[in-house]
This record gives sequence, C-alpha cells and structure tokens, in this order.
Amino acid sequence: MLAVAALIQHAIKQRRARNAKSADGADSNGGVSSADEKGVPAVRGFNETPEQVRWNTLAIYVAGAALVFDFTATLMSIQALFYLLQAPSRLYGLTFAAYDITQFLFSPAYGLWADAYGLRLPQLTGILVNQLGNILYAFTVLSKEWYVILIARFISGAGAAVLFTGLFYLTGTTSFEQRFALLSRYRLIQSLARFIGPFLAFAFLGMPLPTPQSSAAVRVFNFYTMPAWLTVLVTLTALVVVAWWFRDPPDWHEHRLALMDEALRQRELQLGQPVGSSKYRQMSRWRQLLAVAPRGTLRTILLLQAAILLMTNIIIWATYSNLYAQAVGHFHLVGSQTDIWKVFAPLPVGVGVATLVRTVASTSSIQAHGPERALTASAFLALFISYMLVIPYDSTIAAPNAWRYYVSTGFLGYTVVTVYISLEVIFSKYMTLGERQTGPVLGLLFSLYSMVGALGRAIGQIVVGSVTHIADTVGTGALCQPSIATSTCCLAADTFRTSTCELTSARAFYAVFAVFTFLTGVAAAWIFWDYNYERVRQDCEVVEAAPPAPSEDQLPETIY
Repeated sequence: MLAVAALIQHAIKQRRARNAKSADGADSNGGVSSADEKGVPAVRGFNETPEQVRWNTLAIYVAGAALVFDFTATLMSIQALFYLLQAPSRLYGLTFAAYDITQFLFSPAYGLWADAYGLRLPQLTGILVNQLGNILYAFTVLSKEWYVILIARFISGAGAAVLFTGLFYLTGTTSFEQRFALLSRYRLIQSLARFIGPFLAFAFLGMPLPTPQSSAAVRVFNFYTMPAWLTVLVTLTALVVVAWWFRDPPDWHEHRLALMDEALRQRELQLGQPVGSSKYRQMSRWRQLLAVAPRGTLRTILLLQAAILLMTNIIIWATYSNLYAQAVGHFHLVGSQTDIWKVFAPLPVGVGVATLVRTVASTSSIQAHGPERALTASAFLALFISYMLVIPYDSTIAAPNAWRYYVSTGFLGYTVVTVYISLEVIFSKYMTLGERQTGPVLGLLFSLYSMVGALGRAIGQIVVGSVTHIADTVGTGALCQPSIATSTCCLAADTFRTSTCELTSARAFYAVFAVFTFLTGVAAAWIFWDYNYERVRQDCEVVEAAPPAPSEDQLPETIY
C-alpha cells in the first residue's frame, strides 16, 4: 500500500508540474497544449484546472487499483476454500471464472453509458455493485455452501466491468507522446495492487481455521473470508474518492460530441444522404454510437489486437489462477495451511524486475521510440520460459525441483506486468491515431477491449479447471478417502496431507500451452511491427478524408 501511495503522489506531482507549464497553452478545440521545455506536449487541454486534473487522476488511480485488488485479494485462499467446502473439483474453473463472465457481459453496457453521459456515474455504480459481491463472499464459510462463492464472484465481476474507465479517461486527456509514461504508470499501480492483494492475506494466516464446530464469529471472520472484508474497505475508499473528487471534463465531452457530429456527417456523405437530415440524426444516442464504428486499417488492427489479447489472457490466466494446485499437486511445496504463502512468494521478484524495466523505458529518449512493442516481445519470451520450466519431463519423479516452480512463477510475475502495459499502450495509441473515427465511441471501444480480456481470462480459468485438478495417487483418486485416511491426499481444514496429491494431465497441459505461448508471441510481434504507428496514421487519414458533398440532382428521392 505504501508503494501504491508513493506512486500516486509521484504521479500527482508530475501532472501538477506539467499543467503549471501548459495551462495557458491549451487550444480552444481540445487539442494538445503547448510543449514543455523538452519539446514533449503535455496533457491535452480541455479547460480543466490543474487542481481538477490532479483530483481526477488520483480518483482514476485509486478506483483502478481497488477493482484489481478485489480480483486478487482472495486469490491465496479461494482455491483452498473451494476444496475445504468439498465442492466439485472440476467446477473450480467455472467458479473462479464467474468474475470474468459477468465482466464480459456487462462491459459494453458500461461503455455505451460512459460515451453517452460521462464516466462518473458508471464508475460509482460499478464500484458499489462490486462491493456487494464481496460482502456476500465474506459469508461463504458461514453458509457452508460452495456455490455462494460462485454467486458472489458473479456479482463482483458485474461491478468490475467498469474498470476500463481509467484507460478511457487517460487516452482521451493525455498526449500521444506521453502516453507510454502515463498509461504504464496507471497499469503499474494496478499491477502492484494485483500482487499486493494475495500477500496482504498473509496477515490472516494466524487466524483460527473454521471447522464445523466453530462459532459463527469464526466462520465469518477467518483466514478465508478476511481478504473479502479487506476488499470491502478498499472499495469503499475508492467509492468515496470517486464520488468526492472525480468530475467529467465538460469540454472533453463537447469535443467528443463534435467528433460524433463529424462522424455522422461522414456517413451521410458516403451514402449520398442530405447532411443533417438523414436517418442517423433521428437515431437514439445509443444507436448513433453503434453506427460510427471504425473502418479500414484501423478496424483490421483493432480486430487483430483483440485476438492477441484474447489468446494472451487465456494463456496467462490458465496458469495464474491454478498456482495453488500447481504448488500442491505438482511440486508438493505446501505441507500445511500455513505454507500457502509459498505459492505466491516468487511473484514480487518478477514484478520488481518489470517495474525497473518500465522505469527505464519511460525515460524521454527511449519513450520516443515506442518501447511498448519490444516490451511485448520480452513478455511473451518470459511467459514461454515460465511454461517450459513447469513441464514434468520425467514422469518417474514424484515432484520436480522446487526451484523450477519459483523461477517459473517469477517469470510469470514479470509477464503479467509488462504484457498488459504494452498491449494497453498500443491499443490506446491506435485510438488516438484514428481519433476522428474512435473519439465518439471511445468508451464503447475500451469496454469491448475489456470485454475481450475478460473472455480470455474466463476461458483460461475454465479450461485449466476442466483439464487439471488435484487428485490422489492411491485408491479412487478422490480426496480425503475415509477407507485409507492415513495416506490419502486431503485438503480439509482439520486434515491437511499432500504427499500423495497429484496434478492431473500436467505434462500435456503445460506442453500445449507452451506452444500456444510461442505462436501468440510470434503473431503479436508480426502484427505490431507490420501495423506500425506511421502506417496506421496514414491509412486513417485516407479513410477519414471526407468525400465531396453530392449535388442536388444526385440526392436520393426518398429521404429517411
């Protein structure tokens, strides 16, 4: 939390300095304000005061960190809780993916809402809904029913669908040249919150473990549910910050309305309809947003990047969501409930390396060359190495060497930070290059980006939960078999034995996903180098060039 606070304070100071230098240089059309002493344009001017920019940025950072923290705070205990409640092992993937399923379903609605009426109300609604899901999760042990986890994650995910609003705001209000530094800082804060979540759960390891004989208080406040209560506190803080400080820049909204009017005019001219009186002007605001979709090269590259994001999230979350099962069933690192910390111990090393790399890449000399593409390549290389390390090459060995798990998980931590920074910066810059096409529907496009990411996470979690699960190497394979209670694999609160546990189908699963990682990395490198920024810029200029207005004798007889 101290690291997040320090980053936020640093961001605020830098943004205040830039605005102080450029407050008088913002043009009247919402363009880029005057350059600073290094010749790099500062934040775009939409008549926001430097103070309001500062508070909006702080609110965006806090809200983004809180919603990501929510996703991972229960990560250290959710799989253990799932087995504790003796839930169907093959449904763990669906239970964990429930969060992303509803995020997938609700993202477009939030995007259309934000485009039509601004960011503030969607943000507040999303955070509040997310909070209700966490409150329900906190009563899972008391209910003694595993499906409460499923319902709670469905509700939380519906609220977290608003997470895209941070990217929406920063893309629309920052300059192209400073996009990597600002967006990567935003994503880095989110990544730190993502990894801090599981580690804060360490503080609850000493709490009583709930059993059927425990009091109601113990079953409500225990190792498994305290992360949910902590998340309620964090999201409540975000709710207050957004409600108190965040305000939609009014001139930005007017600027995007002007872009919408221009986009509708383009459609009218292309279809030979009279300007200002076509069927597009009679549409509702919602249908107008859907009518002005990107075209040409911009549409192609956005679809290609969506495919890359989908595969990336499938690959990453198929292993990230299954770290507990990997550590217990494959590497036998966890011998008791108090050993669960070992599952996530290597992640901070990878995060630290990624933070250092991002800091170096944000320097002005490197940032000018667009380091996000090289960062993407390094992320996929690290992820490929991570998968190769955990493949059980020798089936005669009961458990691979522990160092392989620790190094693999460290590489995974590096990937999770760098790959999302680079993909989001690239997507955001494409949005800016085609602003005349994307400006009116920026919220919808970012919500669809978030929707694809959620779909990928859900698929990865469902696949890994269906293919691999913890089983016993003796007897019937079921956990905690009473007929052989002294040797069976058992992960109950009062009986924890892992020496005979195994992770089913581990060799085939990790080998196949290593191949997928390699192919996705190669495809990403080809797409981002082939569709470079200059090519996309030139193609957007051709598409956006308005055709000449038709003469009166060319107009159709029927006017819709």
